[in-house]
Amino acid sequence: MGSEAESAKVNQSLSMPVKLLLLGAGLLSIVTGPVLFLLPNQTSVYFAWTIKNPLTPVFMGACYTSAGIVVLLALKSDRWSVARMVMPSVMIFAVTMLIAVPLHLNIFNWSHPIAWAWFAVYLIAAPVSIALFLITERSHRPREMTGPRVAPMAVPVMALFAALLAIVGLALYLIPQQIASIWPWPLTPLTARVIGGWILAVSTSPWMLARHPRLNVAWITLLANCLLAALWLIGAVWQNSDMTGPPVSVALYLAAIAAFGSFSATTWWRATRGQARRVPVSR
Repeated sequence: MGSEAESAKVNQSLSMPVKLLLLGAGLLSIVTGPVLFLLPNQTSVYFAWTIKNPLTPVFMGACYTSAGIVVLLALKSDRWSVARMVMPSVMIFAVTMLIAVPLHLNIFNWSHPIAWAWFAVYLIAAPVSIALFLITERSHRPREMTGPRVAPMAVPVMALFAALLAIVGLALYLIPQQIASIWPWPLTPLTARVIGGWILAVSTSPWMLARHPRLNVAWITLLANCLLAALWLIGAVWQNSDMTGPPVSVALYLAAIAAFGSFSATTWWRATRGQARRVPVSR
């Protein structure tokens, strides 16, 4: 009995509260993302506030869409060892959005129910996600991971990506007006903070990979990175006429996304190729 209980803690399934959180976050994201991405000029109709530059809702839509896919896949895995890789992203984005609302109350369209729904979602998600993460982590007994690792070189590079993303995200969130003047497209203080919140959330993905480089859990962060980079690049190409910021900023933005996505894809491919080589061929 004791060994079975210990095994259950090591191979911990998701609790019902965690499943409900991931399900809610995943479904909301998977609905919100494509709408923002595909209809960036109609935010006055369907969103919590009107966003004038279409690149901002396209950026946000890419983030919501990739997050929704990854969160639902974490739910499907029914393993805390996988879900814990994405939970920091959920927590950070919920907290940053909850703080952003009172800082920009006059911007929200409070006559629209979506504005109230936006606030309610993060008012609930921020404390609940933090509480569930801390409670579940306390009972989690991580086993020593086996199986293929990502390439050793990928660990410091992913940690560097995490640090750079965190710096950019913090700058956008804390000094939005100053950073908006050098961003690839025009931002308001609110949209700068929303994009900063997303970038801070994204920074946890390469950080968690650097801490847990085994492919059987790292695959979900690599998938998140690849999806997000692809959607960001598609959005930038689609709405390129709205990139009116400094040319150097535009070039750095596109180069950073391409580097982040291509390195994540290459890291995943090399790890899976190594795994395939280690699988014995049946005769």
